[in-house]
Amino acid sequence: MILTGKKILLRHAEPKDYPSFFEILNDQVTMQHLIPFFGRDTWTIEQVAQRYKDFELRRQKGEGLPFAVILQDGTVAGSCGFRIINKTGQEAEFGLILSKTVWGTVPLFC
Repeated sequence: MILTGKKILLRHAEPKDYPSFFEILNDQVTMQHLIPFFGRDTWTIEQVAQRYKDFELRRQKGEGLPFAVILQDGTVAGSCGFRIINKTGQEAEFGLILSKTVWGTVPLFC
């Protein structure tokens, strides 16, 4: 699934995205408020790969809907998506992590 907008597109994460996710997840400014939720302040490339493989498995089971956030030039700007989808209770958790390099640059979701 690919969702295309005027400024970004959302698509499923691919292994070629892992180095960009690695940089984002290891940036202390970007992650400063999320470190307590993840329980770590540094990530290995293997941990990053496993994170997004787990997201993909949840998607295949209908328990999640993860996306890579891609700029028009193909740059990975972050990731977002729904996880822990409870269809019966009609609830889900939504998360968004954007690289500090795109903060305040353009209204991404317009």
